[in-house]
Amino acid sequence: MPDRPGPLGLLFVRDFRLAWLAGSAASCMRYLEILSIGVYVYQLSGSPFTVAMVLFLRMLPAFLFGAFAGALVERLDRQRFLVLGLTGLSIMSAVLGLLVASDLIRIWHVALGMFLSGLLWATDHPVRRAMLGEIAGLDRLGAATGLDSTTINAMRMVGPLVGGTLLATIGMHGAYFLGMVLYGLAALLIGAVHFRSLPRSATGNLIANVRIGLGYIRSRPLIVGTLAYTIIMNMFAFPYTSMLPVIAKSDLGLGAFLAGVLMSMEGAGAFLGALFVAWRATPTWFTRLYVGGSLLCLAGILTFALSGRFEMAFLALFAGGLGFAGFGAMQGTIVFAATPPEYRQRVLGVLAVCIGSGPIGILFMGTLAHSLGAATAVAISSSLGIGLAVVVLVFWPALRRGEDPRRTAEMGS
Repeated sequence: MPDRPGPLGLLFVRDFRLAWLAGSAASCMRYLEILSIGVYVYQLSGSPFTVAMVLFLRMLPAFLFGAFAGALVERLDRQRFLVLGLTGLSIMSAVLGLLVASDLIRIWHVALGMFLSGLLWATDHPVRRAMLGEIAGLDRLGAATGLDSTTINAMRMVGPLVGGTLLATIGMHGAYFLGMVLYGLAALLIGAVHFRSLPRSATGNLIANVRIGLGYIRSRPLIVGTLAYTIIMNMFAFPYTSMLPVIAKSDLGLGAFLAGVLMSMEGAGAFLGALFVAWRATPTWFTRLYVGGSLLCLAGILTFALSGRFEMAFLALFAGGLGFAGFGAMQGTIVFAATPPEYRQRVLGVLAVCIGSGPIGILFMGTLAHSLGAATAVAISSSLGIGLAVVVLVFWPALRRGEDPRRTAEMGS
C-alpha cells in the first residue's frame, strides 16, 4: 500500500495509476459519443425515438448479460479480457470513422457500434472497477473509487465538449477516429498493469453461481435498497441523456457546440462533487451520500426539463451533476464494501444488471417523447423517479439510516 496520504497517494502506485488512466481514456470516449452520436443521429433521422433507440442499444448489454458477466469474469483473466475488449472497440471506431468519411455510414452501423461498445461497459463494475478496488485495498476503497469517479466525471465534462466541437468543425468521422486513439491507448495501459487477482472462488455451474450471489443479496437489506436506487436512477433519471440533444435543438435552439457545453455542465458539477467524495467521504457517509446525491440528481433533471431557457438548463444540469457525484461514486463502493470477497464479483455483476435497466427507461422515454415531446417526457420520468426513491426509503430503512456498509459484510456469509 502507498505511504502517501489521501486519494492522490494512490497515483504513486504504478498499477493503480495505469488502470486509472485507462479508465479515464475510455470514459472520455464514452461520454463523447453519447452527445455526438445523439446529435448526429437526430440530424440524420429527425426522430427523437430513433435517438432513444440508439442509446437503448448502448445500454442493452448490461441488462442482458450483467449478472452473467460478474460470474463469468471469475473464471477469466480479467486483464486480458479488458485488453481484448478495448482493442476491439479501437478497431470498430476506426471502421466507423472510415464509413463516415466515405459517406457510406448508415444508422444501423451507428447502432451496431453502440451495442458493441455497451458490451464492454457492461463489465466495467465487475472487471475494471473491481480491479481498482483490489489494487487499492479495502482500507482505501473510498479514496480509490472517489478518485476514479472524479476522473470519470471530469470526462463527463470534457467528452461532450470535445464531441460537440469535433461534430461542428470536422464531422462525425473526427469523433470516431479520436475513439480509435483513446480506446487503443486504454488497451495499452491496461496491458501494462501487473495485476494479480484475488483467488477465484467460482466453481461449478455458472447459473448456480449467479443464484448464490442473488441469495447473498436477498439477505442484505442495504444491498437490496442500494440496487433498488440504482434501478430507479437508470430507468428514470439517466435516459434523459438520450433526449438532451433533442431538447437542445428543438426547445432551446442550440447547435452542436452549445449542446456539448450544456451536457458538459452535468459533468462539471459531478467533477466538483466527486472531488469532495474522494477527499472527504468515509464509510459512515457512503450511504448518505448515495441517497442524497440520487435525489439531488433527479431534482436537477426535472428542473432542466421545465427550464425552457439555456441559462436555467445550464444551472439545473450543474446541480444534477453534483448529485450524480454522490450516486455514481457510492453505488459500486457500497456494494463492494458490503460484500465479502468470495461473493463480490457475482454481486457486482448483479449491480451491472441493475445499471443495465436503463434500456427500459429509454423505451419509456422515447415513447413519451414521440407523443408528448422530449421535455415533457423527461419531466414525467424524473418526477416518477423522485416518487419511487421516496418509496424505497420507506421500505428499506437501512438506506434512510445511512448504515455503514462494512457492518453488512461483517454479518457473515
